[in-house]
Amino acid sequence: LCVENMRALPGAVNEDEIKAACAKVSQLEGCVSNEGTPIYHYDKTGTDKKPKKIFAKALIHGDENLSGAVARAWILRLEKIDPRNTWRIIPVTNPDGWKAKTRTNGKGVDLNRNFPTKDWAEQALNYWKKHTKSDSRRYPGPEAASEIETKCLIKHFDEFKPDFLISVHIPLGVLDFDGPKVKPPEK
Repeated sequence: LCVENMRALPGAVNEDEIKAACAKVSQLEGCVSNEGTPIYHYDKTGTDKKPKKIFAKALIHGDENLSGAVARAWILRLEKIDPRNTWRIIPVTNPDGWKAKTRTNGKGVDLNRNFPTKDWAEQALNYWKKHTKSDSRRYPGPEAASEIETKCLIKHFDEFKPDFLISVHIPLGVLDFDGPKVKPPEK
């Protein structure tokens, strides 16, 4: 599945490099899509004594093909280097949406809006109705973490315990930083 997915993403790639990287992917128990497609990840251990953990996910919106290509490029780059930090990358977070070429998953939920934030119950559905005018592309789901794909990501967060989270989205071309103020890494 990994090799097939990596080939299907936009851009030219080396077949041998894809096969070598895909031979190293894993899948956490229960990490499948609504339609049962495995959601796999790639890990690369950092060389620092206390490496930071970086978690990157792409294609959470199935119609953002290029985000998967970015994740694939990172995976192939990591195969060629010994990084300071430890990486975990999910190149295809929403396989059902990707297959259908839709933003949402197989149940019509925008996975990006399905995470159990502290105010989800009070605000998510109201915000969806009022501010997006019930746009089906932005439906947050019937309840927080209702989707199997969201539960998979939460399992990754709990198991991997990342220091940094990168969510690759396309096509806005911006870096949207929602975290606390931190100093940039030193060279």
